[in-house]
Amino acid sequence: MLEYIFFHDKPRQQFIQYLVQHEVPYTEQDDSMGMVVAVPEDLDEKTEVDIETRYDELMDNAEELLIEDGEAAEKDVAAITISLQGGETVYASVDPKVLNRILGVITTQELNDLVNSIVSNVENPDKRPFCNR
Repeated sequence: MLEYIFFHDKPRQQFIQYLVQHEVPYTEQDDSMGMVVAVPEDLDEKTEVDIETRYDELMDNAEELLIEDGEAAEKDVAAITISLQGGETVYASVDPKVLNRILGVITTQELNDLVNSIVSNVENPDKRPFCNR
């Protein structure tokens, strides 16, 4: 699942309305980081790009909503969600500027694939020389 995190309910509801209008299945949950909406990873590329574009638009306006509610963040934070083989989900803190630069050149799905590959190789190390794999 591709997860999109929200820190204010209004953009989350707008995002869900967008998904419903475009018949994209989703799940939602609250966690310690914020409100999460997840969509399947196997969406076609156009749909994925459209969803990311809509998410970015909503997040651009989200900070203004937090300021209005007196809940503006004191610092910028970002995290990558990592799903471990045992079913546990952990968050890796990432500099938001770096994450934004990365997402400026690759899709969320590509980043997710990269992270999952790293996690898989850390949890299941292959001791053979790289040229023999």
